[in-house]
Amino acid sequence: MNRLKFNEGGQPVYVDDLETLQENDFGMRKAMLSVMTMGSKAFLLSDVDQERVDNNQVKIGSGTVVIDGMLCPFEGKTLKAKTNESVFLLVKRFETDERVFENGQTKACAETITAALGTETAGAAEAYKLDELETFLDLLTKAIESNRMKGNTDVMFFNGYSGRVKLMKSDDGTDTEMVIDIKSGNINWDGGAQGYKGLLFRIDDEELAVPFRGKGSKKFNYSGTDYRIIVAAEPMGAVVSIELGSGRDNFYEDSYVLPLIPIKATFKASEFTDF
Repeated sequence: MNRLKFNEGGQPVYVDDLETLQENDFGMRKAMLSVMTMGSKAFLLSDVDQERVDNNQVKIGSGTVVIDGMLCPFEGKTLKAKTNESVFLLVKRFETDERVFENGQTKACAETITAALGTETAGAAEAYKLDELETFLDLLTKAIESNRMKGNTDVMFFNGYSGRVKLMKSDDGTDTEMVIDIKSGNINWDGGAQGYKGLLFRIDDEELAVPFRGKGSKKFNYSGTDYRIIVAAEPMGAVVSIELGSGRDNFYEDSYVLPLIPIKATFKASEFTDF
């Protein structure tokens, strides 16, 4: 990082000096935000109001999205979107403020990033699902929790999942917690052998896995559907899977379909029940 020194006596000022002033300020802000948000490229500054008008329309309030450390306000609007359709924040980048220089060349003197709500991603440089963008406070909380956890439990991921998994004793030592924050880059599941549908990961620390073996978690909701996680019992490895919250009545049938959903939750072993 360069720090400008100012001297009396008619110091010349160059374009490089102005660039240093801008980059020092922006670089520091971007670096601090990266640490506080665990490197998130895009996030909301705060929650955005959403109201379902009817089955085909949703009213969304205005807000601010942060992209690569830059604040981009966006206007609220009412969109035609069914309950199961996604609303996106569409990001565009372009150069503006063209000026003619003394050497006769015309150059853009500003870079602009804009964000707008929409249901189609065509023409956007970047697009983010609104319901998957986390807020600054959510990410800051996650960063603090991650620092407290001091590392992940050793696991082997399946079906394109990645992220962090931590099994640890509760603060009072009477319970064991499983913290999961994972998502998959796959479009489809890799496989669906009987008994292995919805594979997420395998816990390699057998001692920590013991309180969860052969049990299922409480239900959690994602996008209007209930799910829960289950942990395989002996003699299988401590394999963690996801299943529908409605139960396992048709678990082995082809009609039993699971989406590749992101999972962000904390589960307590004391709340697990046999399945």
